[in-house]
Amino acid sequence: MQEIFNFNNLIQLIDKIASFLMKKEIFLPLIALSLITFLISLFLVPYIIINIPEDYFLHDKRRYSRSFKHILFRIVKNFFGIILVIMGLVMLFTPGQGILFIFIGFMLINFPGKYRLEKRLIKNKKIYIIINNIRKKYNKKPIIINSD
Repeated sequence: MQEIFNFNNLIQLIDKIASFLMKKEIFLPLIALSLITFLISLFLVPYIIINIPEDYFLHDKRRYSRSFKHILFRIVKNFFGIILVIMGLVMLFTPGQGILFIFIGFMLINFPGKYRLEKRLIKNKKIYIIINNIRKKYNKKPIIINSD
């Protein structure tokens, strides 16, 4: 019987990826990119959190404008979100803020069920407290959520 998952093949693949990434011409730019993205994330995450409208999670569904300007904006936003997710996946194996980039990328990407997922995440007590503490630091009103 043929194995569906071959552990040795996985180890070889990881070894090849690590060997490629450890090359000086690849590794040094990745370190620089990692530092730059870390510094950007220090400002980007609070910026996103303080600019979420306080009533963002009170609606049943997310409504979108159908104007050309808004459609173009969503296309560009989704493109950058996909780029951030890909960069985050690479950073999982290299120095960097991989998880953070994946999270921010998914925040930018539109996909079915995203708003429900966001609402479920914000109802996590720890996440809700952290987000509202950041908002309080910048004199923003707390996020309002339904108790349903």
